[in-house]
Amino acid sequence: MTEPSREDWRRAHQERSRKGTDALHQWLTAERQKVFEGSATAKAIGYSLKHWRALTRYIDDGDFPGDNNPAENQIRRDCARAHELAVWR
Repeated sequence: MTEPSREDWRRAHQERSRKGTDALHQWLTAERQKVFEGSATAKAIGYSLKHWRALTRYIDDGDFPGDNNPAENQIRRDCARAHELAVWR
């Protein structure tokens, strides 16, 4: 069995990801109509829909991460170190 080409992998990634995100977008749009205006849920759904292009950027570029957990974890570690240094001064 041969490895899929980069293009085949990208195409499969896009098809798989697009199905899920399209369904999520439809659900968010429908749910947004059901929740109270100004509620925390309405604001969260509104934020997601407003930033939909950025949230789904990983579909078009398979090298783009689907989340930023590694960056957030590094920031957390850096903040903890800075706090420790400040405490020991």
